[in-house]
Amino acid sequence: MRSPFMRRILTAALLVFAGVWANACNKSDIGECCEVLPGNPATLPELEYRPGTPPSPIDNIKIDPGFNCDGLACVVYAGSPAAYCTQECEFDDNCPKGFSCLPVLESQACDEDHVTEEITDDCPPGAVTTKDKFCVKLSAHDCRTSD
Repeated sequence: MRSPFMRRILTAALLVFAGVWANACNKSDIGECCEVLPGNPATLPELEYRPGTPPSPIDNIKIDPGFNCDGLACVVYAGSPAAYCTQECEFDDNCPKGFSCLPVLESQACDEDHVTEEITDDCPPGAVTTKDKFCVKLSAHDCRTSD
């Protein structure tokens, strides 16, 4: 028969182990560089600029099962030089530390206010709209470094 002290020690050890195991299972790939999986025709979003003085970066997002990301979404946001993994969110608490939950697109032909039942090249099913929010860094995030 175990003493109450021993039972508390074993219970505490099990709780610590369960917490470590659960945290390892919940590791997010948000912020890691996107890659196209071998054999897929997908293309990553690229950094583009609006004309002007000075030129301003255009935020861009693509969702494709050909990406290596858990959420299948890659984003270029706030001038990030390389596309990084992201996921849909509703609140900042849904995102890892250092990331915010924000709409990525400023405007798009396929905005939710204008979506009809008709599917067009501009508005494929499941297209990202200006109302969809994703986990992004507020400043240019370079997934190739440890920023």
